[in-house]
Amino acid sequence: MAKDILIVDDEESIRELLCDFLELAGGRGTAVASRTEALTALNSASYELVFLDLNLEGATSRDLITEIRGAYPALPLVLMTGETDLDTTPFQSLGVSDFLFKPFQFGQFLALTKRYVEFS
Repeated sequence: MAKDILIVDDEESIRELLCDFLELAGGRGTAVASRTEALTALNSASYELVFLDLNLEGATSRDLITEIRGAYPALPLVLMTGETDLDTTPFQSLGVSDFLFKPFQFGQFLALTKRYVEFS
């Protein structure tokens, strides 16, 4: 059975790429572009992991992280960013499980995914 992973990124190309990566690994990605779509997806299905872009258009990732943590405290949450000098401490205190720095390779994404999700 495929593992469901939520991808939240306002860049369509990133969403498609990550869903393709997941399919190759035996997982299944649900890709959404906004805070509203993310919360709707989380309320309507069960996910094993969430990848969340730091800079969502029209929303602050800090607020969305807080909302996700409030409703799903045990759900692993990986923050994606192109900001290589990002101070991760404030995000860790909000409950972010890990970080994926763009640009990344398939192997990096897969290793990080497997840290939280066991594929059969």
